[in-house]
Amino acid sequence: MSTAIELRSGGTLTVSDEFAGKYPALAPDEEMAELLAESLGDESLGVQDFPKIRVPSGGDTQFKVILDGEETYVKEITGVLVYHKPQRVYWTDPEPSGKAPDCSSTDGKRPVANGLYGSLGELADENPTGLCANCPMAQAGSDPNPKNRGAACKEQKLLFLVQPDQMFPSVVVAPPSSLREVKQFMIGLVNSRTPWWSVEVALTLEKATNAAGISFARIKVRPTGKLESDDVTAVKDYSDYIKGMVKATIPAQFVDGDSVRDGETGGLRIPEAATA
Repeated sequence: MSTAIELRSGGTLTVSDEFAGKYPALAPDEEMAELLAESLGDESLGVQDFPKIRVPSGGDTQFKVILDGEETYVKEITGVLVYHKPQRVYWTDPEPSGKAPDCSSTDGKRPVANGLYGSLGELADENPTGLCANCPMAQAGSDPNPKNRGAACKEQKLLFLVQPDQMFPSVVVAPPSSLREVKQFMIGLVNSRTPWWSVEVALTLEKATNAAGISFARIKVRPTGKLESDDVTAVKDYSDYIKGMVKATIPAQFVDGDSVRDGETGGLRIPEAATA
């Protein structure tokens, strides 16, 4: 059996009933579309409204899921990855206490123009190439804490995951110590010529310890199954929609409490209040 859905890019598509029933966000039927319209009315929906999934500090191997103001803890998160992107954030204050980043990057490559080391920033002369990779705060050992070996500017990866039975994607902010694992997952898919949006995935946390003996949690990602071709088309259509929404959002919207810590190098804690 199959279900016909309306694509956001225009036109219709037939997907499997199993896919439509499991992922209503990716394949909403008329009833779900009407529910969304009636519930939200003329209110705009932004990525800041999406549920957050946090990577805990201290080596805890359970994700903290925040939905409708309620916190729950889970060992594993499953779903379909609909978008991913890098970002960077930097504070001059080693204890920023909720302040917005002094410099940030929406693509992990160039700082925003008015950031401290951006093209219009106060310290632009110290980053003449205008690239994050060459910025003095992105170099190993630049963290103001003498016990840390990492960079003061924190590189992160945002993972937008649609979970079964959910109408909106959840945002997982992968800390610096998890970037290698996420990259290896992507490389594995490329080697098998598999698009990352064509598989279901599972995220878990692995406990690790840095050179200073501090425990931290590292994200592990693994594919759990492949989607049918028409279902993949629906995911790609939704992915393009989320990508357009995210492009208009500043990095500080995604800075999320205890979830972003450079555990591997004992890096700077990013405060929860920075999401405000």
